[in-house]
Amino acid sequence: MANVIRRQTPAARLGRGLLYGVLILAALFYILPLVVMLMTSVKPLSEISAGSLLSLPQSPTLAPWTKAWGEACTGMRCDGVGGYFWNSLPSSFRLC
Repeated sequence: MANVIRRQTPAARLGRGLLYGVLILAALFYILPLVVMLMTSVKPLSEISAGSLLSLPQSPTLAPWTKAWGEACTGMRCDGVGGYFWNSLPSSFRLC
């Protein structure tokens, strides 16, 4: 038996297009906060306090990341989060 390719009806194409549109909007809704968080994390404090969260960083820097790694205050100590990261890493890979 020969393979038969059926054409989609206009209603089916419209429905599929609407479905893809809704899925793209949902993906953007969930991804946008992550993008804003990552863009803001590489901005200097002066750019963050100047305003727009959605703007691209004018002068990206990793200084906030290094400060959090080594100097962030958690509780009563200001040792950074590096120690907690290395403490948690082995438990992330345990199989049992």
